[in-house]
Amino acid sequence: MNKYFIWFSAFVLLLAGCHIEKPSLPSWEVELNVPLINEQYLLSDLVDSEFITIGEDNVLYLENSGELSTPAFGELSFHLPLNTPAIPLVTGLPNSGSMPAQDPETGFRLAYARISAGEIQARFTDVSGQVQALRVVFDGLYNPDGTPFAMSYVPGGEWQSSSLVGAHFGVLNSPELLDEIGFSVEIQSNLPDGVMAGNLEMKIPGALSLDFFQGHLDDYVLDSAGAVESIDVTYPHGVDEAIDLQTASLVINVTNHIGFPSEFSGEIFARNDNTGQTRQIPIKDDNNNNFMIPAATGGLPATYEMVITTGIIELLEIMPHHIEIRNSSFRFGLTDPDAIGEVQSTDNIEAAYNVSAPFTFRLNDNEIRLQDPLEIEISQENIERIQKYGISGGLRMQVLNKLPLGAEASIYVALSDSIDTADPSTYSLKRDVTVDSYQVNSGFQVIDELLISPSELDIFTNPKIYVLMSFRFNTHGEFVTITA
Repeated sequence: MNKYFIWFSAFVLLLAGCHIEKPSLPSWEVELNVPLINEQYLLSDLVDSEFITIGEDNVLYLENSGELSTPAFGELSFHLPLNTPAIPLVTGLPNSGSMPAQDPETGFRLAYARISAGEIQARFTDVSGQVQALRVVFDGLYNPDGTPFAMSYVPGGEWQSSSLVGAHFGVLNSPELLDEIGFSVEIQSNLPDGVMAGNLEMKIPGALSLDFFQGHLDDYVLDSAGAVESIDVTYPHGVDEAIDLQTASLVINVTNHIGFPSEFSGEIFARNDNTGQTRQIPIKDDNNNNFMIPAATGGLPATYEMVITTGIIELLEIMPHHIEIRNSSFRFGLTDPDAIGEVQSTDNIEAAYNVSAPFTFRLNDNEIRLQDPLEIEISQENIERIQKYGISGGLRMQVLNKLPLGAEASIYVALSDSIDTADPSTYSLKRDVTVDSYQVNSGFQVIDELLISPSELDIFTNPKIYVLMSFRFNTHGEFVTITA
């Protein structure tokens, strides 16, 4: 059941006036009631509802959300150490060799990989005139249709290039890593066995680009996209100056579409635009370690919730207007040297983060104001009654306070909705009242000592007036929890 913050059950204008009926003597009326307000205000009326939610425990929460995501994983750059010297080709012998299926620069290992860019080059030299054909056939490198990739001899002694686009290493979904990529040379000639048929050189110039990779990655870092969404927080009504939060948490819900586990690192940054204060804290678990995010499996993304509490309260102590996650990255790797992961160039990691602070706070001696003045229309009948009979008057209020704190409330009445409580020229009438805490008075508190002078009474002869409430709570240095 909702608990109201402050309930203005009645707010009436009391008029003392004279009613004359000719030819009789004057007949004095002691009190004339002109109802003005019968309103209920929740605590959420004191703050910006865009950043205020009500939790399952009925406690109000200050919440801010944002998103971050990595760019698409992109094509994996992979170097194969193929750059042979001249290999003598002898008839009747195997004429075979191999190259490691591992990138010597990164340590990445292949189980299966589809090539999206790259080429292989070969040069045949000193080829005997009795050779009809030479062909290099690879074991572990295949054409798109699954047949072994091969290169054939072209006379001329120049380097000849063959595109590897669409070709692939290994077998899809293989449970084992490749140790090497083999090759053998087929010779057709009229030469007897044991005779030189020519020489062969091969190389892969530059890195290959892989758009589908199954294998072992080690220490591969993917930075978050540069345009990380930031949170811009507005604290109307002085709430940012009036409270000190006691508890807060940062929750990051991660969706990993990449088939490798990753280690997340990053920082959360906050800035108060009014004071210029900034805070920045690392995102760590309760043991001060980076969070480990599981891999996607079986074609389904992995989801993971990171809950960070350490340092968040210090971050929100400055009541920041700007919050964002900075310097975030995902580091991929497998601790088991024989484990296999999977990634496509379009895969990425997405994350939604939420900063949540329950309204358990310590109130400072600062003013909190309602978001907007209350517009009150005064009927023509009441205007005429005030003009005709009003000599002096007062305001009566009934207040129900459900907060465990008392407050000094101020009532501002103006002819315009542009009320600045610090500028008396923006309002025509101000009255201060004392509101007891819920513990002192749990019922309606009647306040009827707010006298109005004749000149102030004229304010209520306008067809429309505006009323704004503000509060200064009686602080005792203790933390309180506020419900809706």
